[in-house]
Amino acid sequence: MDMGTLSDLYPRIHIHHQAFPEQLLGWTAVSVVNAICDLLKFSVVHCDIKPDNILINKDGEIKLCDFGESRVLKADVATSFSGTVQYLPPERLCISENFDYERSDVWSLGITLMELILNRVPYITNEKERKKLQEHEVVMYEKNLKPKYSI
Repeated sequence: MDMGTLSDLYPRIHIHHQAFPEQLLGWTAVSVVNAICDLLKFSVVHCDIKPDNILINKDGEIKLCDFGESRVLKADVATSFSGTVQYLPPERLCISENFDYERSDVWSLGITLMELILNRVPYITNEKERKKLQEHEVVMYEKNLKPKYSI
């Protein structure tokens, strides 16, 4: 995939366009949902959907990669805990026996889409990130930049 991962691409898009284009966001969502559905046909959950694991090429093809954390569902239950913490649904951190692993990939996709829109992971994980975000918001306010996307 000649353009790399979404994590390589989205910061450059924000620099040049100040917002992630809605059309590309929608195409990304549809492509990854289709990939999740295809995996579920084989009772597989990816368990690590994030911008680093989504590839894109110049033709607009989007592919899911890095199946190192993926799991085969057995009687609708995955047998282990895996994934990147920032993209895990809160209930997955509790490791409940009744947890629906199929839905965790959808949650991770939602966090990924928010990251593409915000140009950062939606959760602040430490004080350094909080301060950086506050400085960024002040700059955005001072420049009176308005996002060109809508939710």
